[in-house]
Amino acid sequence: MITTINNSHRIFLISGDQNTSYVCNLEDVERIYLSFDDMSSITIKHRWNGNFVRCSKKSVKDMLKAMQLNYKFL
Repeated sequence: MITTINNSHRIFLISGDQNTSYVCNLEDVERIYLSFDDMSSITIKHRWNGNFVRCSKKSVKDMLKAMQLNYKFL
């Protein structure tokens, strides 16, 4: 899956089944999240101070709501 990263926005690392990982911006989180077969194995991390730090699904939902993006898939 191809995504274009905008470095001026928050960057996410989404990992899931079979050790598959994708780096994306908030706008692509839904598309990548729904591409995994096993939804229970997905972890979402965001880049903070140069490192990827795990973030809760609630915080991702809040970010999606703030940007007026679909958050109901979480």
